[in-house]
Amino acid sequence: MTLRANAKERGKTFLSAPAYPKYSFKYLDSKIGLLSVNSLAAEPDAFKGFLDSCFTSLQQGHASKLIVDLRRNAGGHSQLAQTLLGYITNKPYLMTGGVRWKVSQEYKEQLNKNMNGRGAEKMGYYFQAVNRSILSDTNINATSSQRNPLRHTGKLFVLIGAKTFSSANMMANKIQDYKLSTLVGEPSGEQTNDYGELINLTLSNTGFTFSTSTKQFIRANGNLKDSKPVLPQHSVMDNPIDCSG
Repeated sequence: MTLRANAKERGKTFLSAPAYPKYSFKYLDSKIGLLSVNSLAAEPDAFKGFLDSCFTSLQQGHASKLIVDLRRNAGGHSQLAQTLLGYITNKPYLMTGGVRWKVSQEYKEQLNKNMNGRGAEKMGYYFQAVNRSILSDTNINATSSQRNPLRHTGKLFVLIGAKTFSSANMMANKIQDYKLSTLVGEPSGEQTNDYGELINLTLSNTGFTFSTSTKQFIRANGNLKDSKPVLPQHSVMDNPIDCSG
């Protein structure tokens, strides 16, 4: 208890991180639009409505270039990344090269609680698996974007950096492996073979809580041995938007 109290007291002196909207759009000039997506944790319908308005504006304004900024995006839901990709590419791609999922009784209990006691009904393949085993799936079908009349067909640049994580990192990896756009900036904040599906645990002796991953997502091209983050095609250490010339 003393440790927690001390940590809470010290936390009062920390500077607050700057707050950014989950997503925003503006024009840098008459021909360049800037779409900043700082989170993929938004409500899906609201996010799609926002994208509809942005890409309608791009078409009506005849902007020929679009910059998508993922440098502050710590992730969220892969569904939103897929929705965004539908506005910038019609090429087929894999959402992931496969998954490896650790089975445990603790995570079954967490899932069951989250699903109001219907875990075994909704996710029988996981609940029927033996605890401490690994579920593997590399039979992932390619995703083809639906016809989208608002899709941007001009030049496209996607900015990434050290704060590009989780689902945003996976999105950047898809763009990298399937050459869906030009990546600019700095390497992403984690490996392309990254981890997710968090489980919350409590230590029995101390009562401390922590989270850890249960699932590994294999990079889009299926190379499980690659330990590198997503690498930009053009490395820019300064803010690419503020650079002159």
